[in-house]
Amino acid sequence: FPIDERRIGFEWSEHSRTNRIHQVLAEQEQHTVEQSKKLQTDSISLPGLRVKEVCAHLKGDGNLAAALKMLAKWDGSLARDSATGALFELWWTKHLKPAMLDLLIPYPTIRALMAPGDHETLLGMLEGMDPRIGDRDALLRRTLAAAYADAGERMGADPKQWAWGKLHHGKFVHPLATVRPGFPEVGPLPKAGSGSVVMNAGYRPSDFRVTSGASFRMVLDVGNWDASVTVNAPGQSGDPRSPHYGALATQWAAEDYVPMLYSREAVDA
Repeated sequence: FPIDERRIGFEWSEHSRTNRIHQVLAEQEQHTVEQSKKLQTDSISLPGLRVKEVCAHLKGDGNLAAALKMLAKWDGSLARDSATGALFELWWTKHLKPAMLDLLIPYPTIRALMAPGDHETLLGMLEGMDPRIGDRDALLRRTLAAAYADAGERMGADPKQWAWGKLHHGKFVHPLATVRPGFPEVGPLPKAGSGSVVMNAGYRPSDFRVTSGASFRMVLDVGNWDASVTVNAPGQSGDPRSPHYGALATQWAAEDYVPMLYSREAVDA
């Protein structure tokens, strides 16, 4: 089937996460527990770095100049405390992608069906200066300046106070909360990542609340099982009456782990 000519569906995930995993593993001859923990919680955005490269030649003043300066120094991280990570995701999700889709799909009824848009296709259009999006550089400048102003309204005028975790968050609401008032909510919890990084934390654009990703992580040290680690969200128990219901949420959101003991002696101790 000529998929490059006729793309009929985009139900699958983009390649950013697996590309980053290959990139990291290619640099390691052996894999330790610490390296595996770091990879599971890796928040480097390859789409972000690709857009950064596209913007490398741009110049401007005011908000645009400030935004370009932040991008130029960015390492691609969507860490919880990353100011530029917050700017990029806000730009990409709320400004740049919608502007591109508006140009590509002029019919409102069809446009409503296109969100969030296929990242690989949109990135390819930016990198290839696709004529369907018109003046690419003007589009980048306009939307980036708007995103910088938007970030200021959401997180304050000082970019040093911006952080991705101020927008991107995890929150756990019990499925029965609507019929049983009083069930505890866990969160909001500042969260790193996105749907495009190894530490998958896809979010809904309306409020940046995490809606998909890993609620459970573990790293097993084969042969030294007591050195294994894990974390579960929001806690060890699914019963909201239990003190263990939300007990691991903070560690989960902070990319941390707890011991996953195996031997009888270690468990008893």
